[in-house]
Amino acid sequence: SPSQVWLNACSISLAVLFRAMTSGVTFAALTGAAVKAVATVGACAAVGVYAHRHGLLDGKTQKTIDKLIAEIFLPCLILGKVTPNMSFAELLDIWPLIAMCGFVVVFGLGAGALVSRGLAARWPGAFPKYKGLVMVALAFPNSFSVPITLLLAIGDHPVLVGVDGQGGDTLRARVALLFLMSYSVWVLARWSIGYPILSGALSFAEWRAKALNSPVKACLLATVVGLTWDIARSAIAPGPKWGDTVSLFTPVIVAVEYAGRCTVPLILFALGARLDQAIDEVRTVWAWPPSAAGGGASKAKGADPEALSEVVGLSAHDEAHSMPAGKDFATPGIADAPEPDAPLPFVAYPIVLLLRQVVGPGFSALVACGFLRDICGVRDRVLLMVAMMQGAGPPMINLSVMAGISGSAEMETS
Repeated sequence: SPSQVWLNACSISLAVLFRAMTSGVTFAALTGAAVKAVATVGACAAVGVYAHRHGLLDGKTQKTIDKLIAEIFLPCLILGKVTPNMSFAELLDIWPLIAMCGFVVVFGLGAGALVSRGLAARWPGAFPKYKGLVMVALAFPNSFSVPITLLLAIGDHPVLVGVDGQGGDTLRARVALLFLMSYSVWVLARWSIGYPILSGALSFAEWRAKALNSPVKACLLATVVGLTWDIARSAIAPGPKWGDTVSLFTPVIVAVEYAGRCTVPLILFALGARLDQAIDEVRTVWAWPPSAAGGGASKAKGADPEALSEVVGLSAHDEAHSMPAGKDFATPGIADAPEPDAPLPFVAYPIVLLLRQVVGPGFSALVACGFLRDICGVRDRVLLMVAMMQGAGPPMINLSVMAGISGSAEMETS
């Protein structure tokens, strides 16, 4: 039954944790790896905060960086990493990861649509404005940097090494390759499905225009070129190596690799700048009433006693206190009045956190253990662990880039 499968998945997860704590990989070690990864993200974002406070990363510059990431750096990262490793054998090997991507995306989009419908009944002015943001935040987790950091920290765990005894560098190389090959699948899904939804594509023509963007084209090009080379390499004896064949193009390859390395740092810099900008808006509202020396806050948009709740999305909680006598939410024209500038309700943030960080890992474990292992017969423990980890991450960091390019819900995304 579904409940038995769920309990089985939970018991396996607890068993893995217990064995990790009793086989040299302590919970403290995993926590340390996670804290280190988060601290690295925070340190990079702090650079963006510093740049924003010194006027180097204003709104216009952030837009330029977003365009550079989407049009140049991210496509170069895809071409440089995916193309030389693409092959038919690897695609067949990662089919469970492709299936996990589909399950997680469908689950997240469906959950986001249901959450948006429920919140729209209470905050009709905020939805469907933020429907795409909620759906994409739930459907596309961070499926690369966060899970690979934790999985590599586990190391030569008995559950991962298995009966073949292949651990050490061999295990690390396989984990890295699985994440790398599936990364192109997630990027393709993010930018062909997530970006059009976030930017509000309503028709097929709009979706096609937004879906055929540079990251999607880079994924398709890397797949075609990689598979073509795989066929040529197997057809020509004794099989020329990639580096020997393309040695004449080394300067171009190096340039592509260098450009690809700029992707993650610039995303984090821009994210830090946006977050600092959002904090400035809240801080400006908190400054009411303005001091006698300053007074600049009184000129800021929304700098009044009601503005703070508008910024953080809490205003709807106080609507009953500001209504005229005899009015209530059921009165026509009050609750149903359109609010084009309504903020995202504050309650949406913990809901996204709960569904993405608590329900999401349980769902990915259910798919990996209940469907991939018990129904499809996948017995590769490393592959199953990678699949579970990819569906358990926080919202993808590329969400900030998509919001910056589309110009929708930038502050809420940060």
